[in-house]
Amino acid sequence: MELSLKKFGIFRDQKFPLGQVTVFLGQNETGKTTLFDSIVSSLLKISGATAYGKKLNARYEKDREAKIEPNPAGISSLPAFSFLNSHAVREGNIGIVMDEAKGKKEMLDAVQKSLFDSGFDAKYLRQKCLENAERTGARKSARDLKAANTWKEQKNAEFQTVDSERKRIIQTWSSLPQLEEKRKKYVQKMEPIDSKVEEINSRLAILDQSEKYSYLDQVYSLALEREEKEKAASLSAKLLEKNSEKQITSLSDQIKEIQLKWKNQSETLVSLQSQVGTSNQNKQELDEKEKKIAGWETKIKSLEKKLDDLFENLPQLYYEVWQKQILAIAGILFVSGLSLSWFLQSETHSRYLGFLGIVLIGAGSFLIFWKGKEKRFEKDETKIKSEMVSLSEELILLSEGEIRPLLVSRDGLREAFKTYYQKLTEVRSKSSSLLSDLEKKKAEISDLSQNQTHLQSEKIERENSLRSLLSESGSSSLEELREKLSSAKAVLQEFESIESRLKKVMEDNGWSSFDELRRRVKDELESYQKLGISKTFTPAHKTEKQNLKSDLGYLLQEKESLSKERGELEKEIHTVSVRSTEQLNQVLKQWEKGMFDFSQAESSLKELEKNIEAYQILGDVFAEMDAGSEDEMSSLVQSLSSKWNGILTGSEIRKIDWNSLSEDVPKAADKAGQVREFDHLSTGTKELLFFAMRLEYALRVGRESHLPWLLLDEPFRHMDVSRTESAVRYTLDFLKKENWNGVFFTFDESLSKCITENAGSKDMKCILHKLG
Repeated sequence: MELSLKKFGIFRDQKFPLGQVTVFLGQNETGKTTLFDSIVSSLLKISGATAYGKKLNARYEKDREAKIEPNPAGISSLPAFSFLNSHAVREGNIGIVMDEAKGKKEMLDAVQKSLFDSGFDAKYLRQKCLENAERTGARKSARDLKAANTWKEQKNAEFQTVDSERKRIIQTWSSLPQLEEKRKKYVQKMEPIDSKVEEINSRLAILDQSEKYSYLDQVYSLALEREEKEKAASLSAKLLEKNSEKQITSLSDQIKEIQLKWKNQSETLVSLQSQVGTSNQNKQELDEKEKKIAGWETKIKSLEKKLDDLFENLPQLYYEVWQKQILAIAGILFVSGLSLSWFLQSETHSRYLGFLGIVLIGAGSFLIFWKGKEKRFEKDETKIKSEMVSLSEELILLSEGEIRPLLVSRDGLREAFKTYYQKLTEVRSKSSSLLSDLEKKKAEISDLSQNQTHLQSEKIERENSLRSLLSESGSSSLEELREKLSSAKAVLQEFESIESRLKKVMEDNGWSSFDELRRRVKDELESYQKLGISKTFTPAHKTEKQNLKSDLGYLLQEKESLSKERGELEKEIHTVSVRSTEQLNQVLKQWEKGMFDFSQAESSLKELEKNIEAYQILGDVFAEMDAGSEDEMSSLVQSLSSKWNGILTGSEIRKIDWNSLSEDVPKAADKAGQVREFDHLSTGTKELLFFAMRLEYALRVGRESHLPWLLLDEPFRHMDVSRTESAVRYTLDFLKKENWNGVFFTFDESLSKCITENAGSKDMKCILHKLG
């Protein structure tokens, strides 16, 4: 759907997409009320004769246009009064507003389309009567009563003002002689002031002429002085135009800069030459040291080979060792054989046993003589150590004691050889680095020498240019030139100052040239001289003129004050004297009209009070008729109970005694469980109940009018955060269940966020429009 607006308030030609849930978010004066009225206008056929129609015509242009497309239900004929009291909550007012201008018939029609299916509700009628009988509060009856009192007071005040004017006009006729006497006194007071003013003006005229004469004489002197200095100023300008000082100063600064560079480079050159000498000496020492150490290399390698050969062919010692285990076995065999042989000699046994004894003795003998000794070899440590000591001493002797093994061992000698090669590498590296540094310094010396030659050439060139410029300006030095330029500047500045003053005179008088100025000033001087005016204008004359002006200002101020008072007095005299009988009759007519309006206002107030009393009596009648309405209340009680409990659930719920709705004063339980009357509960709790009733009312009216719309303008302004969230969730469930469209109007961003988030969680299309 889409809301299309043309010439509707601040919206000239604009469209707003609408979802099942639409939120218009904006501060005051951003168009929320205009959008509210435009949606109502697009849903209903509004008559210009109704109160709401008159309000729209007064607020908006007559050729306004608002429509919702597509709108399957079309334009409804439901009265705006019924729609606004069922489908809409405006400015946070959840209660139903009665419009007395509709008269008794429309009120009865609204009652018949109330919350009850039966179409008649005595309790509702009693309530509406009591609402229309309220004297205080925000109800329309109270507002009308207050407006009637205000109107009466306003008309009374207007009447009193007109009456005072009538009395004043009558009284002024008797005051004319006194006013005329006052006017004569003002004339007498102003005569000496006029005389003094004339005297001061005469003296000021003389002083002005003398001042002008003196001023023109000075201007003429300046004009003559300008002619005298014009030639000198021209020469000075030409000298300054050459800009010699700037060029000479620049050359002088360049020469000084070159000299400074040459000095710095000379110092650097001396330092580099000294460094080169030192580096040459160090290089010579390193070369000698490298030659000396490199001379050891062949011998060192020979010593390394000897050490390798020594450990490749180690000296060995040979010796034999008896094996105790074999000797023990051989002894056992030998003894066993002897024992067996001796035993056989004493006894007669088998010859095989005798042979066994001989074998055992032979085996024991074999083991003793052939396997009893083991040949062993081992390193000759003494000889190895002697060889390594010899190699160590030879190394120390060769290196003249510079290289000494820390240990007389293979590893010690290896480490000493490694130290030698490291030392040789280090000496060669230092020699190479020193040679590179020496060549770099020599290159820098060559570059500096060339730069110094170039700087010397530049210096000579700048000095020649400086001498040439000084010669052209007729000066022998920069100081002399500066003195000449300073003098030229002073002459030129003085000449320009004179010209500036003379140009200001020319501009003030509209003269186009200095010749015209000189001629005209001369003519005026001659005319002043002919008139015999003195051209002497001293500081004393200036002080006198200032004092006279001050006195004149005071006198004129006093005269103006008296003239103003006199003018007001003469105006008053004229007003009193020329006021005609017709004017007085006009005031009398206004007085009569004021009296009539006051009477009307007082009569309207009395009539309104009678109507309030009538509503009170009618309410008592409906209260008596309400005695048997319990059955008709049951359907509403059941519906409201489910809606109330749907809004507040859990521990925060306020339990309502729904059966008590048929009583005069319904009751509910607070958080502590204590039963209290509604008027004693919080505003937020009562607002929730009223909101549940409004939704039920809207649902029943909507079924008849086929208008599935809710327009909610700040509906939750009296509820806290938790109640607001509960009310938002319930409202969205209502819209989704009944397939209605809901439009919210608010300036509260947190409420807007709550609506959009809950609509999203319920898969409802929600569109947010930010206004302003």
